[in-house]
Amino acid sequence: MANMISKKPILIGIVLCALLSFLFVGNAYAASTSVSISNGSGPVLSSVIATNYGVSYYGSNSNRSGHILHISIEEKTGAYWRTDTSNPMGIGQTASGSSKLKVPAQWRVKLNPDNYHTDCSGYGQISGS
Repeated sequence: MANMISKKPILIGIVLCALLSFLFVGNAYAASTSVSISNGSGPVLSSVIATNYGVSYYGSNSNRSGHILHISIEEKTGAYWRTDTSNPMGIGQTASGSSKLKVPAQWRVKLNPDNYHTDCSGYGQISGS
């Protein structure tokens, strides 16, 4: 009986490994990306992230901008990009919220000056929900 190994420490080790695996997999989807626009630029796009449950977003239009800046959250579940949410930000204002779509998709943020002007500076960010 002295040669028997206790099963309790082995079982605890297996359970801890499983929990850590789930923790790391969950964090793999906590992605974010951002984009900035400066005077002289037209519409700009961020890089793409993939999430399972949509995104939250934040954007700001500098008080040095000359016009309204639109922040658009775009999603792609098939072959084409579609606008999920779009908000205008007045000079010196911010916008925030979350996407309408809550399924696995690819996401990007777009900053677009009002009426094709190029005198805006601002920032936009999306994060996986």
